[in-house]
Amino acid sequence: MDDQTGDRDLRADMLDALQLMALPPDGQIAALPAFVATADEIALIFDEVFRAIDTRYADALFTEDQLTALRAIYRILNTMSQAPKESAATAHEAWVQSTWTHEALRTDPRWADLRDRALSLLTMLDATPGQPRLSGITYVSETEAWHGGSDP
Repeated sequence: MDDQTGDRDLRADMLDALQLMALPPDGQIAALPAFVATADEIALIFDEVFRAIDTRYADALFTEDQLTALRAIYRILNTMSQAPKESAATAHEAWVQSTWTHEALRTDPRWADLRDRALSLLTMLDATPGQPRLSGITYVSETEAWHGGSDP
């Protein structure tokens, strides 16, 4: 893949990740298959694309202000991903419930902040908020497969 093709694909992938993050909670849940952990997948999709962009293509694809906004989203997700230092199972379960569930998508102010930041960044990128394509993403459970870019 040459840099131009990579640049276009990574930018489109980031727009998809931001569109997914910007959806209202029920839209986020509906955008992915029911058998995945939606909140976790939103973070993972963003993380994967961000890391690819930030290591090689950042300056070619985004302005400094856009990169600052992308890096802020990355830092928030990274902070959210830090499990509590307590090793007790109850503390870990409380962290999961408060951060990585459908209910957390609906009620955790950090997810609301991430949605707002994603919407602002889409505006900065002259992109229209909407349904992400998520092409190239496939999820497989024991009983079914789901391919991005098609109806979940």
